[in-house]
Amino acid sequence: MTIMTSIHRTTSDIAKSVRSDMESVRHGLGAANARVVNYVKDNPGTCLLGALAVGFIVGRIASR
Repeated sequence: MTIMTSIHRTTSDIAKSVRSDMESVRHGLGAANARVVNYVKDNPGTCLLGALAVGFIVGRIASR
């Protein structure tokens, strides 16, 4: 086995591992997004008040 073959095999294994990890992250983010969207749909007033509070705090910090 040559060095190039060994390098190619190693990079191929790394690429497969990264692809698998990215799919897991994509699935997790999709599930988290769905939970957030459902929460906002079920509690629009709470989310609006929370967004206003965060905006007020950020504005106070930014104005210093």
